[in-house]
This record gives sequence, C-alpha cells and structure tokens, in this order.
Amino acid sequence: MEEKDKDYPELSDLEWIMDLAFLVDMLCHLDRLNLTLQASGQVTSAALNKQRARYATLVENLHESFVTRFRDLQLKRPQITFLVDPFNAETDCLKAPLVTDEAVAKLEMIDLCEEDQLKSALREGTIEFWKSVPMEKYPNVKRAALKILSMFGSTYVCESVFSTLKHMKSKHRSVLTDTHVKELLRVATTEYKPDLKRIVQGKECQKSH
Repeated sequence: MEEKDKDYPELSDLEWIMDLAFLVDMLCHLDRLNLTLQASGQVTSAALNKQRARYATLVENLHESFVTRFRDLQLKRPQITFLVDPFNAETDCLKAPLVTDEAVAKLEMIDLCEEDQLKSALREGTIEFWKSVPMEKYPNVKRAALKILSMFGSTYVCESVFSTLKHMKSKHRSVLTDTHVKELLRVATTEYKPDLKRIVQGKECQKSH
C-alpha cells in the first residue's frame, strides 16, 4: 500500500486489526460448521435452531470468564500500552511501584517520544526495542518496562511449576518430603541440559566381585 501511495489508516489501528483478526477467526469456525452440517444429514436446521440459544449462552459465559480473568490487565491497560507503544502512551502512566520518582519518569517519557531513531527500532518488536533503549539516559522508564515484561514470563513459570507440582505430589507419592519435592521441581522445570556422556566418562565402573 505504501509503494502505491494508498493510505489506509485502519492498518495502523491496533483495535481495528484485532477486530479483523477476531472476525476472520469467527468466520473460519462458521465456515467449518457450515461444511460439517452439509456433510451430515443427521443435523437439521430445526435442531440447530434449538441449540442456538444454548450456544449463544456458552459464548456469553466464555466472554464473561475472559473479562473476569483479565480484569487486572484491563486496569493496567495504560502501562501495557506504554510497553508496546511508548510513543503513543500517556506520559503520566507510570506510577509507583513501577517507578520510584513519577515526575522524573514523566520527563523521561517526554524525552523518549522525541527519539526518532528509537521509533524505527520499535518496528523490530517490543523486546528488541527495549533492549535498544539506553539505561543511562532513561533509567526509570526502562526499569518500568522490564518490570512489566517480567510479569508475563513469571506468570507462565508460576503456572508451569504448579502444574508440575500437581503431578509430583499426588496421593500415590504422599510420602515425599518438602526437600524431595523442591529438588524434583528444580529438575523438572530447569532448562539446563547436562552433558551425560562427559559425566559418565569421568566415572569409573564399580564391578561386583
């Protein structure tokens, strides 16, 4: 579109793009449903109409569940907007405990918005952008961004550990002590991969007599 000098502001509107993605997903599901119904003579239009109200209720309940689960994120929308697009975020969106000095953080936000070179770095992605932001020039802003970024990663790690713990400390292994569980969790969740061949080569085989 840029090469043809055609301007479509919707393509830079995040909400419009999300609406488009949602519409595409829903149409994909409806298309699959339509093909399934065509291939099955057992499902009639009357039967589908009878179930439509129940399906609508299920979708509404799913929506309410998402709203409830992500209510905290909705409250932090200004901070998340700052994370993914700091140049269009509110300059006073950084509050304690994200920053220790809100006034200084606001001034850093204003200065950051004038950084044309950093604006181009944002096209490389959120994480790559914040890597390129100099800590010595924007210490409060960058520390705040790192805190918000760590929130998503730490949530996943926490859920993963709880899921692993559920499988380990079952009723069949109730005799495990806290020390054993701690060590098992460390082994189960670590990304470290030992060089077993090298370890084995450094050991001597104990032969029985």
